[in-house]
Amino acid sequence: MERQTEYTWKVNDIQEETPQVKSIYLSAITNRPDFIAGQYLTVKLPNLGPVEGKAYSISSMPHEALIRITVKKMGTFSDALLSLKTGDILTTSKPYGFFYPDVDGVTPLVFLAGGIGITPILSILKDLSHKNDPRPLFLFYSNRTEQETVLQNELSVVAEQNPHLSVHCFITRETLVADGYIAGRMTPAHLQKFVPASTSADYFLCGSMDFTKSLWKTLRANGIQQHQIYTEGFF
Repeated sequence: MERQTEYTWKVNDIQEETPQVKSIYLSAITNRPDFIAGQYLTVKLPNLGPVEGKAYSISSMPHEALIRITVKKMGTFSDALLSLKTGDILTTSKPYGFFYPDVDGVTPLVFLAGGIGITPILSILKDLSHKNDPRPLFLFYSNRTEQETVLQNELSVVAEQNPHLSVHCFITRETLVADGYIAGRMTPAHLQKFVPASTSADYFLCGSMDFTKSLWKTLRANGIQQHQIYTEGFF
């Protein structure tokens, strides 16, 4: 029996996260595909390229009825997505991707997110917390301004609920920041300060291509082996 590769959805709800970012909640028209936290959907829009569509990480949890993608305004395709209304119909691929931790792993997990790159990482963190996973979890999340910090309220809730998770938020273009934020860029010194035995952890990097490449090189230069680093680049 051939497995289904395309799915049709109805837009159930749309919520503004920041002036440039909205979350789109999708309900399956027929059957809803299973997915692993950290995976993505390729969204297809009629009369708008590329033909194969564009990939958007799922920012909801696998057990939730609605699937959520969180979209940043970045060009013609995202503009079209952000203009959708409740009740509109959307076609996507099945979930894809290998950006997720080993379900049976015991290694500490370090997540490095830049901007909208928080979306698959939030899905992973919430899912691990929902499953009461005992692994130590560390999130380092970088944004240009406080206003651009996406899904901050959800991050605060999961951090409060999960005693194994520590969250460190960086603001790179503001020098005066509120309590709970760190002014400046994340550095290897921050990892060494906040992550015990940082060279034995697994690292998950997600953000712009430049952000991801730069951090990958930094981790490798600081003794992290290639097999310990997982990346997902947005462009």
